[in-house]
Amino acid sequence: MKEGAELFLVIFSLVVFCLAGEAALKTRPFSYHEDFEEKDPLKFYAGKGKYRVNYQGLTEEIAWSGKKSYKLDITFDEPGSYTLEIPLNDLPVSEKLKFTGMIYVKECLLRSRAVLGFDFRYLPIIGETTGVRSFPWSAKCDRWVKIQADLADRVHARATQLLSFQVWGAKPENVAVCLPRLFLHVFTRDPGPKDPVPAHRPFVVYLDDLKIEGEVPEPKEEFEKEAVRRWAPVAEKTKKKIGEWEEIIAQAEKDLASLPVVSGEAAVLKAALEKEMKARDVRRLPEIQEAKKTGMLSQATYDKLAPFYTRLRNGQYLANIKTLSQPERVSQIKSTGMLIYTVNPTSNPAEWVLPGTVLVPGEISNNLKITACPGEYEPGSFVVRAISDMKGLEIQPGELVGSGGKIPSSAVDIKVVKCWYQDEDGRRLVPELLLNDDSLVKVDEEAKISRIKFKVGEETKYLCYDDAEWADFTKGKIKVANDAGRLLPVDIPAGTSKQFWVTVRVPEEARAGTYQGKLCLISGGKSLAEMNLSLQVLPFKLSLPYYQVSIWGGTDRNEARYINIVKNQLAHGVTVPFHSLSGGSDRLVQLEKTLKIWRDLGVTTDVWMAPGELVYSLLAGGKSHKGLTRIEVTEEQKKRYQEEFQKYAELGKKYGMKEIYFYLADERDAAELEAWLPVFEIVRAAGGKVMNGTNIGKTFEITGGKIDIFGCSTGVSRREADKWHSVGTKIWSVWNPRGGVEDFELNRRRHGLYLWQATYDGVTEYLYSLDQGWAEAVSTKAGVASDGIWNMVYLTADGAIDTVEWEGYREGVDDVRYVTTLTNLIKEVKQTGKKKQEVAAAERFLEGIDVEDGDLDSIRRGVIEHILRLR
Repeated sequence: MKEGAELFLVIFSLVVFCLAGEAALKTRPFSYHEDFEEKDPLKFYAGKGKYRVNYQGLTEEIAWSGKKSYKLDITFDEPGSYTLEIPLNDLPVSEKLKFTGMIYVKECLLRSRAVLGFDFRYLPIIGETTGVRSFPWSAKCDRWVKIQADLADRVHARATQLLSFQVWGAKPENVAVCLPRLFLHVFTRDPGPKDPVPAHRPFVVYLDDLKIEGEVPEPKEEFEKEAVRRWAPVAEKTKKKIGEWEEIIAQAEKDLASLPVVSGEAAVLKAALEKEMKARDVRRLPEIQEAKKTGMLSQATYDKLAPFYTRLRNGQYLANIKTLSQPERVSQIKSTGMLIYTVNPTSNPAEWVLPGTVLVPGEISNNLKITACPGEYEPGSFVVRAISDMKGLEIQPGELVGSGGKIPSSAVDIKVVKCWYQDEDGRRLVPELLLNDDSLVKVDEEAKISRIKFKVGEETKYLCYDDAEWADFTKGKIKVANDAGRLLPVDIPAGTSKQFWVTVRVPEEARAGTYQGKLCLISGGKSLAEMNLSLQVLPFKLSLPYYQVSIWGGTDRNEARYINIVKNQLAHGVTVPFHSLSGGSDRLVQLEKTLKIWRDLGVTTDVWMAPGELVYSLLAGGKSHKGLTRIEVTEEQKKRYQEEFQKYAELGKKYGMKEIYFYLADERDAAELEAWLPVFEIVRAAGGKVMNGTNIGKTFEITGGKIDIFGCSTGVSRREADKWHSVGTKIWSVWNPRGGVEDFELNRRRHGLYLWQATYDGVTEYLYSLDQGWAEAVSTKAGVASDGIWNMVYLTADGAIDTVEWEGYREGVDDVRYVTTLTNLIKEVKQTGKKKQEVAAAERFLEGIDVEDGDLDSIRRGVIEHILRLR
């Protein structure tokens, strides 16, 4: 932005409507209809790549109504796009504004699409943004397809996607919404890896009967006043937060200046803090000065600064410097050659601990405290910073002893947090893998690549994507070596930091109370230090989460690995596994093996996500769900499907399955989904259920009430949930943000309380893992990551490597379990008529939870306090 506050005022003068404030504003009828009988309103807007426009304009070749339609005939010589527009001059959007239009894609290649839709303007946040992904894509089809949209719903859905990740403190109700244009956007992409590259990419598309009807608000002056009023709370919140940060850093400077002269490690830490304070000084950062003028703070800037300023406010950095100045601590450092910090596992990338991290975001302490319920997995973390070279550092847990008895050392799992190079936003080190064998991945600092340990027969090899043998792995001839069964000795070079991850699995039968134990740090047979591990076991067990928890994944042909996968998923809160054992010619035999494994491992769900191949093979002619715009189902096919489905139903019933779901027609366009509607009806008539997924706000008009679960991607919205619930369809979250984002806190927040507050019925994520996922960070070439960037775990020969994001996923589920436990307890106590004040206080607490910015650990502590009061 330019000219700061001046531009801010100009923006507001352009604002035409604030969606959430519409109820207080007058509206007038509005109608726009383009039948293309007399004039051509479309204008060139943008183009990309090499193309030739053969014809664009009115034609009598074909029409939906009347005699004429609009035709675009274009040929692309390479991947590219072409966009035409009908200017709408920032048409305001109201709750009663609807759109319908007809499109006929007569000619295009498989990976080419046409989109008929609108661009949006969200003021003052985003000047203009494309709405391409807010409307169904249209593929080649032998008929006219109707595109219809509730425009208020579309702009709200898109705002939900954008604001939650881009602007701190802003929600859809804080922005002004208008439409700059209606567009026709056509694009073509490279074919699949096995398809020939076409010499030319022909594209022929027709439009007809475009209608925008409903009401728009007026007069303009009232719109402007309402827009300013709606944005004011965000601007005030932003101003207040920046003011807090300015006070914090000013005080931190005074506190640092008041310290006596320090030396040794205290001086090193002080210099690191001074450097970081200078780099993050909000009084001098250009992005903060701009935020002060405009009232808009980007989410990325907030995420970068907030954790650091929280620690400045708490005085943790200053306390560490003081600790390092103590004579006894100086002596201890000399004798052990290391420092130990306890750190919070609930962290985001702003607090990553890398080998070169000096300013560790934690407390210099040998005390690690964990609170959990019986049966719960709960993490803790600490960092060892080596002052001198540490060879073969071992960390051995002891048993935990308390008034309730003993918890064996086997309940304490310790892993190293492995930093390896990723090809995301530039090649960089990322702390992600949780390993027992630190040498499973070797990092080449100079080349900035990672080499992975493989077992090739009896031989061990370290390979990267560029090595010739790597191709054999993708063909299944060689596999990544399994991780060790326990933490192996670790080397930590002088002047570097190494993070360790501690997970306590509290036994189901553990009695409430405090348990104490030790983590012994040993090198060369010599005990260097001991960490005190304190475990507080709570006097209640957690309820299952109110929502269903899954993780997207395919089949696995390795039975030993599949069993370990299911164990791993159950340990991370999954209640509805997606994975299944595969590899046999008889599908039912293999599925029964899967269900037997589930039963033996203690899977308690009665919901079964059955393979969709049954539907594709019998009702869709064995063809892929992609590109199908017409499905003819004969009575014979229908009868055969019903007979086969009954075999599935009987098999499921044998293992306690009550609901059988098929995930069908994923991310399809309007014509494809319409073609699948009869198939959905057949599946449901037979007793099965259907799950389908696509972008938030996109396909309700087509599938609302006609599917059983909507997989809602790229956004979370209570409005979206209410919409699908109103027609009896459940809503699950997926791609929120996406699998594989190396951010513990983001995964915890977005897959946990965020969904609870939006009343979502389930969560899954794309995806658990792919064999080729290891390609994400092991090449000198950019862009080879492929699906690996989405991995929540990484597969080995017989198991899976956990990651910090996968641990965050579990903690998010556990947050929901705590809230579910409290909610259930409130209902129980209400029925007794007792503890009315405590019940009211608990309900107020739940209503006041800030899922956007609230400290998740503090929220959980609050939930625990209310549970204990109501017991």
